[in-house]
Amino acid sequence: MVEKQATLMQSNNTGVSPTYAKVRKVLVPIREDEKHMHHVEIFSKIRQERGFEAIYAGVRTRAIQMEERNVYCGVYNVLVLLDREDPSRVVHYSGGQLVAVGSKDRVVRLLDVLTLKEVSPVIQGHAGSIRALLLCEERGLVISASYDLSIRCWNLKTGICLMLFRGHLGTINCLDLHGNCLVSGANDCKVKVWNLQTGHCYEKLKFRHHNPILCVKIDKALVMSSCDKGLVKMWGMETASLLKVIDAHQSSVKCLFFDQWHILSGGSDGQVMAWSTNCDIKKNLMTYRHPKEVLALIYLFLRVITGCGDGKIRIFNFLTGDCLRVIKAGGQHSPIQSLHTHSNK
Repeated sequence: MVEKQATLMQSNNTGVSPTYAKVRKVLVPIREDEKHMHHVEIFSKIRQERGFEAIYAGVRTRAIQMEERNVYCGVYNVLVLLDREDPSRVVHYSGGQLVAVGSKDRVVRLLDVLTLKEVSPVIQGHAGSIRALLLCEERGLVISASYDLSIRCWNLKTGICLMLFRGHLGTINCLDLHGNCLVSGANDCKVKVWNLQTGHCYEKLKFRHHNPILCVKIDKALVMSSCDKGLVKMWGMETASLLKVIDAHQSSVKCLFFDQWHILSGGSDGQVMAWSTNCDIKKNLMTYRHPKEVLALIYLFLRVITGCGDGKIRIFNFLTGDCLRVIKAGGQHSPIQSLHTHSNK
């Protein structure tokens, strides 16, 4: 039964303007494919806060413009769609009207964020608990991964299974999607990339760790993966090769983010670390500290947004490491297992 609740939470932060917005110049290393180009800002004199400039010492850099905003630093509402404690629950939201929810009951349920009600269809077919979900509302798809070692792609409107992906030999813990490339990570220590339209696995991409995979991310050129021993690996899809290994966390890394310049890794050691995607830069750019394990993270407008085991959401300045805002996600102290943002949600 879906419970309806709405709680108005007031912000009392001082010194942080929720309407602040600015275009910042941020130093980034020049990539190999850019070195033949003329950059007027190579060896830029821009001073980066607290260490970026020092870490890039001796590396050819250029200044790029990035928009900075104090996102989620104003007054906010909390809408409780499902008021039941469930540590096995997995959730995904893609910015539309629906939230997908899965758990040990082996079904995927859909919640309407406007009516605060469960809607049809109830999607079922897995033989084991749901361990990861992707809701692609614009494409009319739901993708689920299960303890039963399978991944399934479903029609969002009918609940019919459109595609079955098999190949993992351990429980599948994580999924990500870019275009028609689906990436999965599992307890068999393997990272697999699939064609969403054909269901075939790209066998040349033999990405693996020595320990169970906890998080995967993908874009058009790279795959990121992390494991329960704290390693983060960056893989090149075109070359099918390992490009970079990050070994800095003291325990499991459960969440990742990356773009063409930066990587963020969040661990059970209570730290989120920022890195360069440049393979020659080994040191971390910044560390964002938490009192308990970090379970989810997002990067948005030069802000690092994290979900922590203490039940709080934190917003950090990416460039300085300063914590700008702490949000209590309701009255309980249940861990923040996942975060998804869209517009003002």
